[in-house]
Amino acid sequence: MGELPFKVSQPLTLGIELELQIVNSRDYNLTRGASDLLGALAKSKHPGDIKPEITESMIEMSSSPQTSHAGLLAELRAMREAVAAGARKLNLGIAGGGAHPFQK
Repeated sequence: MGELPFKVSQPLTLGIELELQIVNSRDYNLTRGASDLLGALAKSKHPGDIKPEITESMIEMSSSPQTSHAGLLAELRAMREAVAAGARKLNLGIAGGGAHPFQK
């Protein structure tokens, strides 16, 4: 196996990547909503990168490289608002902080 390709970035930057679960708003079970939510988010302007994850009930949200926590926090808040607004329009909920779907 060769070396992994990495992008060059400024030294001493930080970023965040979050995997979020998509749940229905009736009983909060995981639901297949990633494609619809990502389609809605593609029509809005938001910072960072929001893309599919391993299952149709998950998305990944990642910030751009930041040089300060204040810039990172502002970007994450804007991304959170975009995801929450898109989810509300589709009657979906967003959950995070739990175990990976395949973790026992």
